[in-house]
Amino acid sequence: MHHRPKNLRCRAVVKIGPASLRDVPGIMRLQELTSIELRKGKLTREKAASIAVRYSHFLVAKSRGKIVAVRGMFPEERVSYIGPDSKEHSVLTTVLANAFTLPDYRHQGISSRLFDAILEKARSEGKKELYVAAEGKGTPGFWEKRGFEKVGTCTTCERFLQGKCTAVPMYRKSI
Repeated sequence: MHHRPKNLRCRAVVKIGPASLRDVPGIMRLQELTSIELRKGKLTREKAASIAVRYSHFLVAKSRGKIVAVRGMFPEERVSYIGPDSKEHSVLTTVLANAFTLPDYRHQGISSRLFDAILEKARSEGKKELYVAAEGKGTPGFWEKRGFEKVGTCTTCERFLQGKCTAVPMYRKSI
């Protein structure tokens, strides 16, 4: 009897659209940023609204009403990086947030579709360039395939500031 490997899942029908206030708890869960208040069901409408402002430039992918992936951008963020010239550079720009996809929905092109949609959103909002700190296995190749160029090593990412890493590549793309 032939068994299908667990890591090969059926392709899900996924709809991509803008994140809403109602999506904030799902986004936070997906990003493993769930606060104690959220876990205890004490996320107030006011707190959710302040979080939603932060996520107003995010897109979500949903399957059967469940958030399965998220990608976003933070306009007007300050990023710093050490360039090939060994000098520190600092720019106020649009930064792509990390994408998160539930394991059962990976390797189906959802992250690429979200990237294309967020790129179009950035262009429609008049953004001229995007930056991203490429954390995680395989991410540098992902960015290079999409026309990003490595500009240096990030010095503002959370892991760097916490002393947990020393070399997260920083990429930039003119759009």
